[in-house]
Amino acid sequence: MRMLLDHIARFGVAADGRIFQNEAGNYIDNSAYCVTWGRAREAALTLDEHALSLAKRP
Repeated sequence: MRMLLDHIARFGVAADGRIFQNEAGNYIDNSAYCVTWGRAREAALTLDEHALSLAKRP
């Protein structure tokens, strides 16, 4: 919860209440989610888990 509150304090929210937005204040592309998800998987999973395609899609 603290990370979410820190994010909101740092970046604010969009005019329509969305918490996550791109630099222009618009919706985030699916491709951006995929890149970020892939990086998070690599950082969080072991090589064996990564090889199993565990949590491959958000």
